Amino acid sequence: MERNYAIDYFKFFAMFFIVCIHTSPFDGSTFLGINGAHISFLIDTFARFGVPFFFMVSGYLLGQKLLTTNNNKVYFRKYLKKLVKLFLYWYLFYVLYGLAITVLKAVVNGVNIKTEVLSYLTSYFGIEETIRFILYGDGAPSSYQLWYLPALIWCVLIVYVFAKLNKLNILLCISLCLNIIGLFGQTYSGIYNLVIFDVNVPTRDGLFFGLLYTTLGCSFAYHYNWIKQKLSHIKSLTLIILFLIFSLTQLIERRIAIVYWPDEIRGEDFYVSTIFLSIVLFLFVMKNNYIGRNSVLSKIGKNAVGIYVSHTVFINLTNLFFDYLDINIREYFIFHLLFTPLVFITAYLFYNTLQIIKQKVRVYFKNMNTKSINNFD
Repeated sequence: MERNYAIDYFKFFAMFFIVCIHTSPFDGSTFLGINGAHISFLIDTFARFGVPFFFMVSGYLLGQKLLTTNNNKVYFRKYLKKLVKLFLYWYLFYVLYGLAITVLKAVVNGVNIKTEVLSYLTSYFGIEETIRFILYGDGAPSSYQLWYLPALIWCVLIVYVFAKLNKLNILLCISLCLNIIGLFGQTYSGIYNLVIFDVNVPTRDGLFFGLLYTTLGCSFAYHYNWIKQKLSHIKSLTLIILFLIFSLTQLIERRIAIVYWPDEIRGEDFYVSTIFLSIVLFLFVMKNNYIGRNSVLSKIGKNAVGIYVSHTVFINLTNLFFDYLDINIREYFIFHLLFTPLVFITAYLFYNTLQIIKQKVRVYFKNMNTKSINNFD
């Protein structure tokens, strides 16, 4: 199975649009008489391919490893451990960040620091909080994007089990049904609100959302040769047109939901069209696997996870800064033009700097241990 260089290239664009979802570009401003909220709506809706693409990439790469690695149990354990550590480390980062902001706000507002800190820390304890942490990664301030990591952990666990049992086709059917059910906890909750035991079920998670795309990615890896053979008869332009068509139908879906069920919608994260446009996009990536080879965008895309886990802290800091100055910065068009790219670049540089520091610390302690052993000898 040949290497696909296009994956990292398209991860760059998927990550950029995920940042767009969180920065809400142009919302609150006006451009050439156009309400910026309408522009933001278009960008936000189009950007919904981003997270499914990352789930599919994870499933695809997992499938590749399961097919090509002799001892794939060892690989899977290492991969799972890496995901768990990534989630826990960054969750702790946001807990500490929230603590620092709590102290800073207490100082600025002149309230009791100890009381505020205790209130902040105790908010993490409780049965409901623990369950939501395990299932959805909820809790820490500005860490709303981290839901993806526990979702991916659950997804790869399930996909791995079904892949080992040679039952991926069954899982594909199950996950498709779950995804459709999940729509009633999202865009189509206006038609029927998904409630279990009198609780509104969050469906932007691993089970109802991520599992389908992770399974699809793994299935594409398992049927790689057959898919490549079929793709040889399909023009890339055809796939591009299909992607744009399904992006348009996704926009129509969201618009209909907002018009007819404005008060009942519980989420607008995925749609029926999302399934088709995500499949088409990934097929395009598989067909054009040399796109972006050795490009700067591919280099950045390779480190997309770093941008993903860290970008929200810079969004929050920016909002806090301008709120403190009592400046409605979002009414300025130039702010929106610069904000998303700056958040994207800053997050990339921040994460890379952390990796450099981590590497130097490892080398330092490794050298210290070597010296200690030599001195002992």
